[in-house]
Amino acid sequence: MTASSIQLTFLGHAGIRVDGVDLSMIMDCWLSDRGAFQGSWYQLPSNSHLDQARVLDVDFATLSHEHLDHMDADVLTRLPARTTLLVHRYPSPNLRNRLRRIGARNVVELDAWQKFHLNDRGDWVCFIPEQSPMCHDSAVLVHAGGASFLHCNDARMTVGQMRRAAMECGGELDVVAVQMSGASWHPICYEYPESEKERISAEKRSGKFEAVGRLIKLASPKLAVPFAGPMCFLDPMLREHNRWLTAPNGIFPDQSQAAQYLARKAPRVEVATWMPGDTYDVLTRTHRPDPHWRDFSYGDITEYLDAYASAREPQIAETYASHREPGPELADQFVEHFNRLGELSPYFRERIDMTVRFDVTGAVEGRWDVDFRPTSTTTTWSGS
Repeated sequence: MTASSIQLTFLGHAGIRVDGVDLSMIMDCWLSDRGAFQGSWYQLPSNSHLDQARVLDVDFATLSHEHLDHMDADVLTRLPARTTLLVHRYPSPNLRNRLRRIGARNVVELDAWQKFHLNDRGDWVCFIPEQSPMCHDSAVLVHAGGASFLHCNDARMTVGQMRRAAMECGGELDVVAVQMSGASWHPICYEYPESEKERISAEKRSGKFEAVGRLIKLASPKLAVPFAGPMCFLDPMLREHNRWLTAPNGIFPDQSQAAQYLARKAPRVEVATWMPGDTYDVLTRTHRPDPHWRDFSYGDITEYLDAYASAREPQIAETYASHREPGPELADQFVEHFNRLGELSPYFRERIDMTVRFDVTGAVEGRWDVDFRPTSTTTTWSGS
């Protein structure tokens, strides 16, 4: 790394470490070997070979939003006492409340575009929130060592936001990391005919690719890197969904598929695919691949996923053991969950504006009606 640059180390999924002179920071770092969302999602590819003690030895950390493939409690509670955790100040208190519950320390909330100075050398970071009132997510812009890096996370940036970000950094963005893979269970877990699942998946995939491709073409950074997905599925009950990673129109395209599309859509922009442990010196544009991945290919990952699933069997079993079958307390938990969803944004309720019915089967059976009209969110229950 030169004296007037920054080095980016890819940590897998949306995780990035930034190193410069008098600067060390991690961004949306997901390292847990227990995956996320009760073991249903795992990092693809695995980042378990990384030296976590070294990775987490930083002065700063940024967190874009509360989704558990970004907000890793195992990471946030192991940061050194000196580490300052930077987050955006959202209208909803959900993010700061969750951070408080897990015991995160030294949390600093920043307003949109508010520059937080990282040292005495003029390096700074700021948050750029997604403009949709329904989505509490943010990109994070870093300007350090004369280099610029826009870490988009899951946030959907506008061309105007990208151009302002470039202007804040002197007129150009050196590196932009963008999410291009789906993160929704719809339509793959719904009771649709197979042809309908394929049609919806293809539409969602092409829509996402087109939107990001247009953004990168118009914003024209020096380098674009697809990241922040996809996840993979290692639980035996969910592994069938890995087919959506490799299907031609799968809703969870891997980084190589996304990079190939971007290279065609924005031919004047350099596009890269990074693996966990790869480093990139921004101003010299030097990429150093991690030798751990010398024999890895996205072309046929079936064997890789089989071995990965076998390695995670103990963690998945532990997750099942720690989440017993629900009892009568499920009703209270259900109400609390949907009341919290209703607090996220008035826009959320306005867009739904109906009563949503849930028929629950299993050890606890019954029917919940959740009233998502704009005035309030209420839940009624009937069953056993």
